[in-house]
Amino acid sequence: MLEDIKVDRQDGWIEVAINRPGKLNAIREQTASESLDVMNQVENAAELRGPIITGSEKAFCTGVDTSEQKNEPDRAFELWRRRKRSRKVNQPFRVLPEFTKSVIAAVEGYALGGGFEIALLCDSSPRVRLRNSAYRRRNSV
Repeated sequence: MLEDIKVDRQDGWIEVAINRPGKLNAIREQTASESLDVMNQVENAAELRGPIITGSEKAFCTGVDTSEQKNEPDRAFELWRRRKRSRKVNQPFRVLPEFTKSVIAAVEGYALGGGFEIALLCDSSPRVRLRNSAYRRRNSV
């Protein structure tokens, strides 16, 4: 049972909607795990052309949900290294560039931080739909 995403099949495409409106579709481990499973199924299904990644009207995706991360000040560097290597939340950023089928970002609303990066990693601009969208990369003015 999918908890953080909704999946809908349409004319050979799979729409993968991030469904965490209370968190502006921020990605947590569960979201990443579910998304990666669906992306794997799409990649291996010959009858599917590719995924369409969407969010909600208010937010496409606002990046990684940091509210679930534990703060251990005395072990900050080790914790960062462990997370960087093992967290599923980082894997979509490595998987998307290697995907062999077209990946479409249907962006509406906020695309901030990692959400902006996901939109950029999808196939180029003719396939990226923008409507009432706001983009901002971390540390940009």
